[in-house]
Amino acid sequence: EAQAAEARAVEARAMEAWAVEARAVEVRAVEVRAVEVRAVEVRAVGVRAVEVGAVP
Repeated sequence: EAQAAEARAVEARAMEAWAVEARAVEVRAVEVRAVEVRAVEVRAVGVRAVEVGAVP
């Protein structure tokens, strides 16, 4: 029975590690989205600069 309890503890630790990894993946996804948003903003600034430059 002690072995079964130990096995369960190891399993619980593995699940915790997996949850931490899943959270890290989520954080990375949020960072990627933030980079995408920044890229869109940079493009918008470029478009505005072209528009301003086109005005005589």
